[in-house]
Amino acid sequence: VLNNVGLSYAVDRNFPRAISALEQASRVAPSGDKRKQIDLNLAMVYGVSGDLDTAREVASRYLEGPALQNNLGLYAHLAK
Repeated sequence: VLNNVGLSYAVDRNFPRAISALEQASRVAPSGDKRKQIDLNLAMVYGVSGDLDTAREVASRYLEGPALQNNLGLYAHLAK
């Protein structure tokens, strides 16, 4: 639920609330695929909000090389 709340805030461009909800979701999520999806959503919100350094930090927990660069490129594009 917190993941969806965070994404809803992101759609409204309320990035501080989106980040807060997604960080909370990540803390309470079981490890594995669910946490990975939440963390990648968090990275996307950081990127779209213009904080590409933190987006890279979060996404690099799960992605590397071309996959990481592709995601960061998408985040930068969406931030415009």
